[in-house]
Amino acid sequence: MTPEPAEKHFAGCGRAAVQVDLKADLREIGPVVDEVVRAANTIAGPADAAVADELRLALTEALNNVVEHAAHPLELPIVVTVGGHSSTAWICIQDRGVPLPEWVLTRTETPVVPDVQSTTDLDLLPDGGWGWMLIKASVDRVSHRRVDGCNLLLLERQLTRNPAKQTA
Repeated sequence: MTPEPAEKHFAGCGRAAVQVDLKADLREIGPVVDEVVRAANTIAGPADAAVADELRLALTEALNNVVEHAAHPLELPIVVTVGGHSSTAWICIQDRGVPLPEWVLTRTETPVVPDVQSTTDLDLLPDGGWGWMLIKASVDRVSHRRVDGCNLLLLERQLTRNPAKQTA
């Protein structure tokens, strides 16, 4: 798959500096995430450890979603491009899989969690909705476009700790 330049579809993105291709295989996600986070640190970093962990979480969740819901079982290729400017890194994930339902990005409620303080029964937890919540909480900006049969997902994160995002 020839990737579309992220800067063509998302305002403010510079040119991609690194491109990583992966198959729709969950086993490939870990090494790709490590490579992409290293590239983001080189391009726009370095990120402090907490920020790098947040970026790693968002990217892992996003790639898991693409593999599980868009590209698999068709085993479609996935292209991840990384770029950045000053201290902000962006990551664009592209695939030609199943379109992302519009309600996923516009959904604002968190999954309903029953009172599980008195039990350790994980079966009581709701099955879906956690990935997008984690992605949105871990990056500064999430954007999605569907262009000519291609899903384009942009994750953007400032690599220096934002004092407003810090928790006590």
